[in-house]
Amino acid sequence: MRLILPLTLALLVGCQREAPAPPAPPASNLETLVKLCQDKTHANYTYAEGTATVLRQHAFELGTNEPDTPEKWTELLRARLAEQGLEIARVGPERIDVWVIRRKGS
Repeated sequence: MRLILPLTLALLVGCQREAPAPPAPPASNLETLVKLCQDKTHANYTYAEGTATVLRQHAFELGTNEPDTPEKWTELLRARLAEQGLEIARVGPERIDVWVIRRKGS
């Protein structure tokens, strides 16, 4: 009888364990790169929710070679987006500097 109580408690504790948490998104992803490019180039980037999902799923690390001009930031963004089948395209007049991020050929 003394063994039943400890076994019951062990069973209850074991049953109360939570399911494993879903994997966390990458600490630095393509969406982070887009926001960084907005800060560095003063351009405005916009995208649909489906594109946001793709941006959040793909990790990005800047490393030690940070671009030193707005043009190089834009080139970096274009290259990283192209790896995921995305592109940037100007929206509206050039003076407002707004770009849409979309699937290539959309």
